[in-house]
Amino acid sequence: MKKVQKKYLFLMLSGITALFTLIVSIFPKDLQKHSPTRWEPQIKSIEKRLIDFPKNGVLFYGSSSIRKWTSLKEDFKPLPVFNAGFGGCILPDLSYFAERLLGKIHPRAVVIYAGDNDLYSSHLNYSAKDTLHNFRILVKKIISLTPAGSSMKIFFISIKPSPSRKSAWFKMKKANALIEAWTRNTKNVFYIDTASKMLNEDGSFRDELFISDGLHLNQKGYELWTKTIKKSFNKSL
Repeated sequence: MKKVQKKYLFLMLSGITALFTLIVSIFPKDLQKHSPTRWEPQIKSIEKRLIDFPKNGVLFYGSSSIRKWTSLKEDFKPLPVFNAGFGGCILPDLSYFAERLLGKIHPRAVVIYAGDNDLYSSHLNYSAKDTLHNFRILVKKIISLTPAGSSMKIFFISIKPSPSRKSAWFKMKKANALIEAWTRNTKNVFYIDTASKMLNEDGSFRDELFISDGLHLNQKGYELWTKTIKKSFNKSL
């Protein structure tokens, strides 16, 4: 009887192992594509640069729209800012690396940009509510790393209407609305509405703000962001 039970248990475990192997063999690229560890080389580079994080500095933390902002320091002079953009990342990636990148510094403020990769990816299939949820997790994580009594502010740059991602704009616009509504009732967390300024009066996309890929901002696009963010800083920072 015991031999039969052992044989049955062995067959069951073998079946589970085979099923798991099959699943992994079908989806390895997708699993790897959305693993936070794919950004490890960029994170290590940021960690090295954080040695020079400025006193009372403002940390810009987010995806490639932050990473590619090469004129960031010049645009915000004399305010000390630090670029900690990486990826293509998504909001959960920012939460995953928050302790490593924010745990040893004490920024005056953190400016976040992420969300369009989250909502555009067909593999992730995030909804607007999921995006709000992930943003709230990130905010909670950042606050947990902040010294007691700190008046640090968190700013969220609205998800931008990119011409190359028109198909996801409805979800992005909804996520923006949810995040904006939540920030109104959340202490020291602020929503920066850049998105509405990146649309024409008829609601069409302003292609002239983007480079040829229709996703990343050109100089004119970053000038619009800078002007809008500075207004928010003047009011809330």
